[in-house]
Parts: sequence; structure tokens; C-alpha cells
Amino acid sequence: MTINVTDPDRNEKSDVRDSVEVLIKSTTYPLGISVTLLETDVNTGVFSGRIYIKETGLPGAYEIIARTGDTITVEYTDPYNETGLEEVITATASVGVPMPTYPVPASTPGMLSSEFTPVTNATVGTQVYINATVTNTHTEALYVVVFVQVLDAEGHPVYFTYHIYPSLSAGLAMSSLDAWTPTEAGTYTIRILVTDALVGGKAISEPVEITFEVVA
Repeated sequence: MTINVTDPDRNEKSDVRDSVEVLIKSTTYPLGISVTLLETDVNTGVFSGRIYIKETGLPGAYEIIARTGDTITVEYTDPYNETGLEEVITATASVGVPMPTYPVPASTPGMLSSEFTPVTNATVGTQVYINATVTNTHTEALYVVVFVQVLDAEGHPVYFTYHIYPSLSAGLAMSSLDAWTPTEAGTYTIRILVTDALVGGKAISEPVEITFEVVA
């Protein structure tokens, strides 16, 4: 079982690979074990490690006791979250329960006017809101990053933002609204990408997009 943590703040040394600690528990072994994750390379801010699951006995180095049907919980203490406070981030997985290829599908994005009514096109100089919704269809909470892009007719990004949901509960949907004001007329595309990490993450939704016109 591979564990990944993305936390650019913990990239403290520019010339060596840093490390972070996580606590791993299971239903069978709730006491848990502490595991060190090593930065994937210098200056990546991405930390990774592998643990092994066995059903009986006592855990050895990088081993957790768990049986089929158990829930494995990983806890990472982020010293400085987006608001500058300490936060414990958890992720869970079920032993023997496979994850779907795209467990957090994004719905087709939409646009809203300043009065929050749906619109299909936009006007230069008039603000619109981009709406994106994702749903966790897996049986466990997942770390989710939603990227929102607006591309011009040549595929160049003219707007970009992202939203992080550190522990999106199973079955829960989350929506975002992002304000954007077009400055030039033309054909544009809204594209939504969903991954399991801010940097170097794996896609957990197929990309979804819509094309629309901006008029003068």
C-alpha cells in the first residue's frame, strides 16, 4: 500500500530530500504505527512511502495488521494549513475493496450570471461565475483537488484556479463558484480536472469541459 502526502511547506531544505511522519491505524490494530515518508526528490514537496499489510501477529517495520473488510486510516498532521493553523488530515481505505478508476467524477461545468442564473454565453467586461461539482462515489473519504481552467480558442489558459478538499466523505458532492470577467470576444472552453494531489497527482475523474462564446 503506497501512501503519498503533498505539502510544499514541508520542503524545508533545497539540497536534500525531506521527510514527514504519518500515523497508520486499522480496525484490527487501532494503536497504529508511525511511518516516515521520504520526499520523492529534492524540492518536490511530495512525500511517499509503502507499507505492507499482514493479517496476524505484531507489526514489523512498515507493516500494519489488517484483515479483509478493515478500514485503514492514515493521519497526517499539517503544521501550517492554508490558514496558518495546525490541521490533522485523514484518509481512509478499505482492505479488499477496489477503488473505481475515476472515483470522483466531475459534472459538466456551467456558468452563472451575476444574478446567479444559468447562462450559456458571456459578454466582454461582464463577470460570470464558473460552477464545478464533484462527487466522491468511493466507499471511503478521499483527498481531492479540483482544477478549473478557462482556455481560449488556441488552447491557451486565460484563467486558472483550484480547490482542495482534504477529506471528501464517501457519497458527498462539493460545488465551487469562481468569478471570471472576460476581456476579449471569442470562443472559450471551461475545463475541469480532478486529481488526488496538488502536484503530480493521479486523475480521479475524466476531464470535463464545455465550449462557449464571449461576445463584445
